[in-house]
Amino acid sequence: MIPERIGRYEIKAEIGRGGMATVYHAHDPRFKRDVAVKVLPPQFLHDPTFRARFEREAQIIAAIEHPAIVPVYDFGEEIGQPYLVMRYMSGGTLSDRLDEGWIPLNEVAHIFSRLAPALDEVHRRGIIHRDLKPSNILFDQYGEAYLTDFGIARMTESASTLTGSNIVGTPAYMSPEQARGDGELDNRSDIYALGAILFEMLTGKQPYQATTPMGVVLKHLSDPVPRLREVKADLPDDYEAIIAKAMAKERTQRFSSVAEMAGSLETIARQPASPAVERGQGKPQAKPAKPGAAGQPAPLAELRESAGRAGPAPDLPRPKGRARLPVWAWLLGGLIALAGLCGLVGLLLTGGNLMFGPSPQPTAPPTLPEVSVTQALAPPTEAAELTEVTVFRDDFSDPSSGWNRSFDAGSQTDYAAGGYRIYVDQPDRMYWANPGRIFEAVSIQVEADKIAGADDNFFGILCRYQDPDNFYLLAISSDGFYQIGKYKDGEYSVIKNGEGYSNSIHQGKTRNQLRAECIRTTLRLYVNDSKLAEVEDTDFSRGDIGLMAAALDVAGTNILFDNFVAQIP
Repeated sequence: MIPERIGRYEIKAEIGRGGMATVYHAHDPRFKRDVAVKVLPPQFLHDPTFRARFEREAQIIAAIEHPAIVPVYDFGEEIGQPYLVMRYMSGGTLSDRLDEGWIPLNEVAHIFSRLAPALDEVHRRGIIHRDLKPSNILFDQYGEAYLTDFGIARMTESASTLTGSNIVGTPAYMSPEQARGDGELDNRSDIYALGAILFEMLTGKQPYQATTPMGVVLKHLSDPVPRLREVKADLPDDYEAIIAKAMAKERTQRFSSVAEMAGSLETIARQPASPAVERGQGKPQAKPAKPGAAGQPAPLAELRESAGRAGPAPDLPRPKGRARLPVWAWLLGGLIALAGLCGLVGLLLTGGNLMFGPSPQPTAPPTLPEVSVTQALAPPTEAAELTEVTVFRDDFSDPSSGWNRSFDAGSQTDYAAGGYRIYVDQPDRMYWANPGRIFEAVSIQVEADKIAGADDNFFGILCRYQDPDNFYLLAISSDGFYQIGKYKDGEYSVIKNGEGYSNSIHQGKTRNQLRAECIRTTLRLYVNDSKLAEVEDTDFSRGDIGLMAAALDVAGTNILFDNFVAQIP
């Protein structure tokens, strides 16, 4: 039965229950915020071993105070039952995400780059986690990763006297030395567990599987490190080496630190990906582009497998032509023009003074708005309805800020001229880039300058990017068209009411201010503070964000993006 209150904390629901603790979603009336309350189960109340372990977890977390470790707010006891109060993480667990399948490569690199300093700091203090697994990696409302559950962590210099046995951990992620019950564990045991987690993130499957937990443990002890490409053939070879090193049976052959492992992942993630020879399970084959001018298929490589990599995509979106007027409209227009001509002749014959009034003063061309990165994304009419928090911004002045730098057959995505440039040097090609920031609800603003190329193009914003075959696209062209569409399983479609023509789009070689809102099931596109379209779609609920540019019939699209801002409502 769920208690109504623990201490001053009002219990809302049970989040999870394990062998060593129960966690509740609760509300703190004093600070008016939601929290997570972790309690020791009643059956362990009189076990000094478990009580000591529970209290030590609070002490360990409080001592570290790292921004990527779930913080402890309070520790207390209710009718003899100890509890600790932690930050409530509304983004779920990595285990939840893995239930949906493998994780995009750029998201994998981003998660590891965030957790690496935290875990290395834990290790520097002589603490080994000993139970790293996807359910112990949590996400906040911004999609940032955190470590939690230090319940069986221990100091490397202390004896393992709290369990009655040296064998602790979760079989699917347990290092060989941990499985053997070695008394002297070090940071490389945690690195092995991270290797097993990485394998699962890349493939959607655990590295070793058996019908019993002991069977899994025996495989960790004796079976060779499994090969990634035997599970998911479209992964780049470089990831095999990282898995092999992290999960080496001999710990002396593993990475010396988590930062070293994360750095290897980041290096691969930044490299231009090679087209995969064989596609992975569940991934559709790339479709050819429309035939070229000479009737031959336009060159189109396989989609790049790494999320965040620039790459070609099939079936590029094309704006519908402006509506053609029916015959009766042309006839009516001709009659009106004829009547106007008769009036003109009459005026000339009667002296024509009515034609020559004061000359109109020339008006200055409109000045494009210069938008500060601190400016709220909502236009003035909606500012009162949305309270937005900036969670990511980039003026692209730092080439190491996370966007990929790719060069492919003359096309490129790179930091340039104080911004981020996407240059497409082939027709019927689309290139994109992602920063590795995962959101559910997000509002994105960016300045886009057309530097060169035909006006028959497309450029804009991506949201809820799952992989190269599944994402939303909100884009405009330099000749005044716009679209809100989606790639689903590699097929592009315009979402209902998501395309048209607008005079709000500045045409030609000029700047446009774009804003895309992806909130719940609603997608909105704004250009230069004018809302162009609002559509509804339910296919994707969360994912990465990004930028894109495409050349349609004519190569040479060159778009320079600047002042990228992501906010959450």
